[in-house]
Amino acid sequence: MPLTKQLINKSSGFISITLVALLPLLVAVIAVIAASYLVLRADSRTRHVCRTGLLQAQTEVQIHLKKLLGMNTEAQALRAKRTAAEVQLAASLGTPAAAEAAVELQEVEAAQLAFGALQKKELFEARMLSSSSPGRTLSAVQSEVSGAALVNRGSRMRARGHVQSAKFDVIATPPDSPTPDYQPSLRFRDRQVMTVSWEFDLRDFLPAWTRPFVDIADLSGKAGCSTTLEKENEDWRPQITEAKSSSNYY
Repeated sequence: MPLTKQLINKSSGFISITLVALLPLLVAVIAVIAASYLVLRADSRTRHVCRTGLLQAQTEVQIHLKKLLGMNTEAQALRAKRTAAEVQLAASLGTPAAAEAAVELQEVEAAQLAFGALQKKELFEARMLSSSSPGRTLSAVQSEVSGAALVNRGSRMRARGHVQSAKFDVIATPPDSPTPDYQPSLRFRDRQVMTVSWEFDLRDFLPAWTRPFVDIADLSGKAGCSTTLEKENEDWRPQITEAKSSSNYY
């Protein structure tokens, strides 16, 4: 066999062996590129889920806040009625009119207790929403990430997350009244911030068999979203606020 032909055969064999040896790595590189696309798509979708969830929560809180503030006029009227009934009872002590004045005061007190319960209902629901909504939103984000990730059957990858709940900081005046006025505190906007942040990395989006071929231990990122209620004229409206995010894969 001519020497040239032998060299060609050896070269072809060497190239074939090299290609076979490199094939898993080439496939792994392709998988990483595909996984990067999945990460970018998941990032966009999770941010949308986050913002939608928190804005909806703030909208519901806003409804309760508006109702609570709208009850102040009736609360003031009931306090005035109670003061008048107390003055009338004090003035009628020792006279036949005292019994009637006492009944009137009891009726006003009962009305105050009933109305105060309605105020507390709005306050309770607003605070529950402010406290629990970030956690529910994080669960929705984690489900979105899990659905996009290439996890083994029977298991679920959950993005590592953190939430900051809102305080719904309103002030009752007078604080000892059964029917006080409620007004947002001076720091209401800052205390009403809801934040959800999460972290995941490229390994979660790779087929399991490619992971031994790719060293991506540090390829991770963080993202999040944040909302609050912002005062506009005399109304409070849901707003997206700045949430810190960082990533080294986009």
